[in-house]
Amino acid sequence: MQIQTVLLIILAAVIALITAVFQYMYKKKSKSRLDLLFSFLRFSSVFVLLILLISPEVITSESYIQKVHLPVLIDNSGSIRYLDQDQVAEELLSRIKTDNTLNEKYNITYYSFSDKISSLDTLSFTKKQTNITEALKQVSELQDQKEVPILLLSDGNQTYGFDYEFYAHNYPHTIYPVVLGDTAAFADVKIDNVNVNKYAYLKNTFPIEVLTSYEGKDPVSGILQLFNGNILVHSERYAFSSENDSHVFDIQLLAQSIGVQQLTVVLTPFEGEKNRSNNTRRSAVEVIDQKTNIALISDIKHPDLGALKRAVSSNKQRTVDIIDVDDFNPDKEEYQLLILFNPTNKFEQVHQYVRNANKNVFTITGITTDWSYLNAKHTAFQREVTFDEEEVLPVYNDAFQSFSFEDIDFNDFPPLDASFGDLSVWGTLDVLLNTRIGNVITNTPLLATFEQNGKREAVLFGEGIWKWRSKSFRDYGSYEKFDKFIGGVVQYLSNTNDKDRLNLNYESFYYGNNKIVVSATYFDKNYIFDKTAQLQISLKETGESEELTFPLVLKNNYFEADLSSLTGGDYNFTITSVSDRISKSGKFTILNYNAEEQFTGANYTKLERVAGQTAGRVFLSSQIEALIKTLGESEKYKPVYKSEQTKTPLIQWYWLLVLLVTILAVEWFLRKYNGLI
Repeated sequence: MQIQTVLLIILAAVIALITAVFQYMYKKKSKSRLDLLFSFLRFSSVFVLLILLISPEVITSESYIQKVHLPVLIDNSGSIRYLDQDQVAEELLSRIKTDNTLNEKYNITYYSFSDKISSLDTLSFTKKQTNITEALKQVSELQDQKEVPILLLSDGNQTYGFDYEFYAHNYPHTIYPVVLGDTAAFADVKIDNVNVNKYAYLKNTFPIEVLTSYEGKDPVSGILQLFNGNILVHSERYAFSSENDSHVFDIQLLAQSIGVQQLTVVLTPFEGEKNRSNNTRRSAVEVIDQKTNIALISDIKHPDLGALKRAVSSNKQRTVDIIDVDDFNPDKEEYQLLILFNPTNKFEQVHQYVRNANKNVFTITGITTDWSYLNAKHTAFQREVTFDEEEVLPVYNDAFQSFSFEDIDFNDFPPLDASFGDLSVWGTLDVLLNTRIGNVITNTPLLATFEQNGKREAVLFGEGIWKWRSKSFRDYGSYEKFDKFIGGVVQYLSNTNDKDRLNLNYESFYYGNNKIVVSATYFDKNYIFDKTAQLQISLKETGESEELTFPLVLKNNYFEADLSSLTGGDYNFTITSVSDRISKSGKFTILNYNAEEQFTGANYTKLERVAGQTAGRVFLSSQIEALIKTLGESEKYKPVYKSEQTKTPLIQWYWLLVLLVTILAVEWFLRKYNGLI
C-alpha cells in the first residue's frame, strides 16, 4: 500500500475521532456509558465512510502451479483408414489419455484435423483433404506459452495447402510426430495431376497435360491411356527409372461434340504394383459452341476492313464477313454483331434492320461518313457537318468501366483520320479513348461505348486503325495485344444484356474431393435483390428415381446450397422460388476422386525432417511407450510455480457499505429510543 494511502487512512481516523468527541464528549461534565457508545458508533460510521471515499487497494496473493501445455493433433483424414491405421490411431489416443505421468505433468488438449482443425469430439477417418500446415498454425496461435511440445499423430501425407515441412523451419514449438502407416517404400507409379481447361470450343483442339511420377529403384514401363467416356482416344508408352522418375505428357484432343466430356487418364500398372488407385485420374471439359458471326459492312474499299477482320477473327470462335452495303441481306445469315464502316445514306436498310432486330452495333466513322445522315440516326451523339478533315490521336482512359482492357501504349499510336467539326454528346458514354489534337488533350471521345434502348453500341470517331495494328506488331513482335483489345470490344458488344429475375451460378463439373456449391441470385419485379426470398433446389441423379430437395441459404447478396454430401454421378437440378414459382434448371457432373487414396504408405522421411527442424523426435506407432517416457522424463518441460497478485479497490467490498448502513441504523435507533431525536 502506498504511503499516501496510509497517511489518508490515518487522517480519516483522526477526523472520525474528532467528529465523535466533538458531538458527544465536548463540554460535557459527566460522561455516561451511552455517550461512549454513541461516540464509538459515530467514530465508526465516519471512519468507514471516509475509507470508502479514499478507496484504498487491497492486494491479495494467490500461488499455483502452471503445467506445460501438450496439444495432441490426430489426423482424421481418409488416408488413415485407407492405410488401415484407424484402429491404431484410436489405441494410441486412448493410451495417451490414460497415462498418469503425462496427465500429471502436462495440461493436455486434444484436436482432430483434416482440411481444418477442431477440438476432438469423435474420429471418423473419412475426411477428404489433409492440411497439416493449417493444423500446426492454428494450434500454435492458441498457445500462451513460449515453447510447448506438440504431438502429431499422422501419416504425413498432405493433399493441399502450404508445405508443412517448409513451414516448420521457423516453428516456435517442438513437434513430436507419431507415424501412422507403413514406412516401407514400395515401387509406385502415379498420376499427380491432370491439367485441362474447363471449357473448349467445338471443332477446336484443346491441350491436356498429365503430370506423372515414379517412386522406386527398378525400371518399370507401361501404357498411358486417355479415355473420353468409354472410348480410347489416345495412348502412348511410359518408362520410369530411379534416374527418370517424372514425366509430363502433353496431349492435344479435338472437341467433337457439345457438352461435358468426361476424361479418364490411366497408367497401366506394372507387375507387382501395390497401390493402383493413384494410377487413374478423372477430369472433364465442357465443349461449347459459341460461334459469333459478325458482319463488317462498308460502301468503300479500305485497309481498315482487312485489319479489323484479321483482328476479330484471330479468335477462332468468331467469323467475320466483309459485305458491301448493297449486298447486305439479313435473311441470308444471322449475325450477332454488325460493324458499320463509314456509314452513308446507303445504310438505310442496315439501320432499319438494326432497329427492328435490336442488334448491337459497332460504328466506325471517317472522312467519307455522311454525317447529315448519321446525325439523323443517332441521339447519343451528333457531329457538326463540314467537309474538312483532321488527324486525331488516342489518349488512354483508365476510368473506363464497361470491361477491362490493357493500355497497349495508345498514347504512342499514329493518328487516325476524322471529319473536322464539333462533336456533341448526349446521354452517358463510357469512354475507352479520348482525343488529342497535336499536344492538346480534348474532352472529345475517340472510342466509346453506350447502351441505348436495351442494346449495346460502340463508336470509333476515326479511320486508319490498320496503322494501330501495324504499330502494335512493330512494338511487340506480334498482333496479339491489338487483336486482344479489339476482341474485348467485340466480346462486350456480342454479349446479351438480358435481365432475368433468377440467375444461377454453378460449374458444369465438380471434383468429388472439393466443395460442391450451387448459388443463385433472385430479384423482385423492380430488379432489386430480394433477401426475403425462399429458394429451394430439387435434384435427381441420372438413372435414379429419388429426388432430393434442399433449401438455399442466404449468404450476403446471394443464396447458396452446399451439395458436398452428394456422390459421384450426373445430376439434373431445378432451383425454384417458392413464392412465385419462378424456376431455372441446369445440370452438373461430380467426378469421383479421392486424394486420400493416392498414397502407398506413411511419409516417414518428411515427418522425420520436421521433427529435426523443431528439435523434436519422430516415433513409430509401436514406440508409444518410448514417446511417453521421453515426454515424462524431459527436463525441458517442467511445471512452473507462479504467484499472482490481485489488486481490489476497497470500494468494491460491498460488506463495508452494509456495515456503514448498520452502524447508522443502530445509532439512529438508540438515539430515538433515548429521546435524543
